[in-house]
Amino acid sequence: MEGTNGSSDLLALVLAAAKDLSLHDDPSEVMRLALDHGRKVIRFDRNLAATRRELSFPTIRITRSDAPGTSFHDPIGHDEFPPLGGGLLAELLYAGQPRVIDDLRVAADDPSARYLVGMRSLVAVPQFRSGEATDMVFHLRCEPAAFAPSQLPEIVLISNFFGQIITGLARAEQLQAAERSMKEQYEIIARLSNTVMDSAMDLKQYSGVLEERVRERTAELAEANLETIFMLAQASEAKDHDTPPANQEAHPHARAAAWPERSRGRVPRIRLGPARRRQDACAR
Repeated sequence: MEGTNGSSDLLALVLAAAKDLSLHDDPSEVMRLALDHGRKVIRFDRNLAATRRELSFPTIRITRSDAPGTSFHDPIGHDEFPPLGGGLLAELLYAGQPRVIDDLRVAADDPSARYLVGMRSLVAVPQFRSGEATDMVFHLRCEPAAFAPSQLPEIVLISNFFGQIITGLARAEQLQAAERSMKEQYEIIARLSNTVMDSAMDLKQYSGVLEERVRERTAELAEANLETIFMLAQASEAKDHDTPPANQEAHPHARAAAWPERSRGRVPRIRLGPARRRQDACAR
């Protein structure tokens, strides 16, 4: 490969890259290191990546670019970067095959022209997900015929090696973010559950107090009713004493119905409440 002194030099570069990448787990930092090592191993002036995941022909989305005025990187390909409808990059991506272009010429109205301006050589490298070429990396050089066809197998292997590392780290970062989100939601639910439980216990305690108050009030009302009945009975007896005998004999059946015990010669017993008993004691 051009820029190296044989296969031993290439192996040394690849091993150095693998060792360096293993020291980091941040996708952005790994991407920066991969591009730095890629420039040494593959020797490119510009690097692009695109995807067709969740898109229909001929639409693609650029997920990484270091072209002037277009620098960004989205290893997952779900951010809202403007999609491209057709053009050279879309044609290569949907073909899904490695490709070397020695004399790169792009029409001014090509949707991908802004990413390819100033470049004269291109190598397209498909990257696979679940066995399907849904992504593609494009290495570019300023001079024509910069990539020898014999280099293509090594470029494909090394590009996929870097790509899988970056994609794996990006997915791990997503899983960690999802785990953090789930943990936060669990803590919120736990706090709400504790609040509901505390409220339920307070309500249960208040219900017990309210029930006791109802029982006390019911007892007070029952005592008051008994005292009222006693007072009415006394008033009735007093009225009977004041009524002439002729009037008393006018309604014998009514009196007997009202006081059946008295009609048999017995005085009805009326249970006095505590308050009434205290009043009678004071009177005596």
